[in-house]
Amino acid sequence: TYSVLPITSDVPPLDVAALARAAAVEAVRADPLLAEAHAALGWQEFWLGWDWPAAEASLRRATLLDPNYANAHRWLGHVLSNAGRHSEALAEMARARELDPSSPLLRVLSAQAAYQARDFDAAERHARQAIVIDRNFWAGHVGLAQALAAQGDLDGALVEADEAHRLSGNVKGLVRRGYVLGRMGRHAEAREVLREVERLARVSFVPPSEISLVYAGLGDADGLFAALERAYAVRDVNLVFLPVDPKMDPFRDDPRFHALIERCGFTRRD
Repeated sequence: TYSVLPITSDVPPLDVAALARAAAVEAVRADPLLAEAHAALGWQEFWLGWDWPAAEASLRRATLLDPNYANAHRWLGHVLSNAGRHSEALAEMARARELDPSSPLLRVLSAQAAYQARDFDAAERHARQAIVIDRNFWAGHVGLAQALAAQGDLDGALVEADEAHRLSGNVKGLVRRGYVLGRMGRHAEAREVLREVERLARVSFVPPSEISLVYAGLGDADGLFAALERAYAVRDVNLVFLPVDPKMDPFRDDPRFHALIERCGFTRRD
């Protein structure tokens, strides 16, 4: 539970990192043969610990203990995808879908893995399937928005970003609206989204990484890296996407990008 809070509820990661680690370690100590315990530890090591080799080891241990535990396969696929090991990641996601074919979240994670592998057609297919399974699952609309934007369908991406925002009540759809508006050249509207997100951030925690996406759409490198530095300061969990996020591609040659990846300790995608 503690590991999920910063991902789904916009809780500051530093507020729960120690609790998440302690709970996961205690679960493994209590039952070393429980696949779910090793998977939970791996999930914490990935998102909050930023120790990807340890995360992979824990999740592989979980898949050995219970080869039919879908969550272990999908989380392992997530780790491998963010490390740039795309063929392995897609194989793990496919195995997870065999075990849990009706999960909209698994379809979204499959879309994310395909998106990060630059297979945008497959990303779109998986995101649409998530929406077929649950039309009100906001993350499916986020996944579809980014897949469409990557393919140049900015009008469609804007519709999906707005639907994600309507359904979620969080900033993830809103900042993707700002990203798409920036890509469309509608910079005044994108900066209005920035002002709205910054207003929300004065009231409750907003991951700075989310704000950085609007700057990415605007092509504003200085704004982007300022937001990412704030993200690093609070150990923003979404920084785990930096090595492979297509939205970051225009900025990969900037020395600030490589310096940040190295400080985070992530494997850089070449």
